[in-house]
Amino acid sequence: MLRVAADPSDLDAETARLAPALGSAFRASPAQCFRGLPADAGTGYVLGVVATTRSELRSLVSRSGLAPLFVTRAEELCID
Repeated sequence: MLRVAADPSDLDAETARLAPALGSAFRASPAQCFRGLPADAGTGYVLGVVATTRSELRSLVSRSGLAPLFVTRAEELCID
């Protein structure tokens, strides 16, 4: 996860920048949409990236230009 916030509006600027840069790997979702997040994720909203391998994850995080708050394996529950 790259960022967390109680109010999704607090993530608007980073969402606008990251969504085009990360494409389908980018996630902006309520924390409740993931099972397995650490307590540090809170109960609000998260910005993150999903990847199938560690090397893919490192590449995506590098493209974001942000240091991740944490890296975890989580199950995505809310899929459009």
